[in-house]
Amino acid sequence: MASATGRFLTYSLGQDDVNNLKRVFSVSIQIHIFIACIIFVIGEVVGLWFVNKQLNIPEVRLFAANWVFQFSLLTAIISLLQVPYTASLQAHEHLNIYAIIEIVHACLKLAIVFLIEKTSFDKLIFYSVLMLCVSVIIISVNIFYCHRNFYECCFAMHRDKSLSQKILSFSILDLFNNGSIVIRQQGINILLNKFFGIALNAANGIATQAGAAFSIFISNLTVALRPQLIKRYASGDMAGLQRLLSMSLIICLILIECAFIPIYLNMDTILTLWLGVVPQYAPSFAKFLLVANALMGINSIFSAIIYAKGSIKNINIISGILHLLVVIFAYIALLFLDNPNIPYLIWSVIAFLVLQINVYYLKRNVPLISYRVVFSLIKLPLLAIVSTALLSCYVNLKFDPSIFRFIFMLIFNASAMVVLIYIFWILPCFKGNIKKIFYEFL
Repeated sequence: MASATGRFLTYSLGQDDVNNLKRVFSVSIQIHIFIACIIFVIGEVVGLWFVNKQLNIPEVRLFAANWVFQFSLLTAIISLLQVPYTASLQAHEHLNIYAIIEIVHACLKLAIVFLIEKTSFDKLIFYSVLMLCVSVIIISVNIFYCHRNFYECCFAMHRDKSLSQKILSFSILDLFNNGSIVIRQQGINILLNKFFGIALNAANGIATQAGAAFSIFISNLTVALRPQLIKRYASGDMAGLQRLLSMSLIICLILIECAFIPIYLNMDTILTLWLGVVPQYAPSFAKFLLVANALMGINSIFSAIIYAKGSIKNINIISGILHLLVVIFAYIALLFLDNPNIPYLIWSVIAFLVLQINVYYLKRNVPLISYRVVFSLIKLPLLAIVSTALLSCYVNLKFDPSIFRFIFMLIFNASAMVVLIYIFWILPCFKGNIKKIFYEFL
């Protein structure tokens, strides 16, 4: 939802249209209130029925599960209402404030861990209450900062039918795609619950936490790049957009490689260090999630420009359907194959397919972007990235699994990346510039 709202705010900033910026913010607030009401009604009607009648929850914990559901629903609604303010922070590129708020958010959630240990109440219910409190604090901070610093963040009732239809249409399409992602994530969890029991839900929860940490690491890069990509498109700077796309891909691939390879190769060690006793299948689930999240991280660079263009109907419908097909295909496969890894394997394949579709639709919607030029700009750093990954995999095999191997691989992989990027990319570019300067001088 933040990407949909942020697109219109950022586009207005790129066009330097102050009046339209105010209208966009006010209309987006109205739309999010409307969507929040719909989600609340669906949650209270369908959600409660599903929790009590369909999920495999022990009878003694059903009371706690219902309370957790209620508090989770309120937390989700608060998070939804926060979206226009978060989008404003990102559109104005106040990323230092955005980062501070996210750090505070993480610290508050860490504090919950210690508070749970001290309470005599039901820990699950107490956890959900505290998570709701954290959401209230974060949205309050966001609203206060945006009202103080951004002139458009003053809510007013605007009855702009044309703008409302555009934003609502954009939001509904984006909601379908993101809703499909939620259904895919929770659908896999439900399938594991149905076919293998509640024990596999613990492994799934741990893998999801590990995958989410990696996903947040990658998505924060997109937060920084998305406003610039949209503003370049809005201002008509196609050459600058193409260069920024190439640089975004390079940075994204470097960061993914530096985090992905050491974590993927040492997942068992990391989970053992974290948990002590690792649930069965948790490492394999986490590895599949790393692969899928890495692909979606790369995909987010291409989708940012598609969002700038605004032609998101086909891509969101296709991507949303593919996310839903993960659950359907996984269910059919699990009827015949007794392997909990199947849903995550299917999701990894679908994630690769979604990336290919986004690449195709970007070229179709913004034909001025030349993939030949983009590849020529990224081929040297791409060679360095692939070489680093292969070298790290080889070196990793020379050591026995341990925390020391993981730490060594983090240092080695980052160091190898710096050296190879310098050799394959920076040094040739530097020599090329020297030659260019020399010929111009002559």
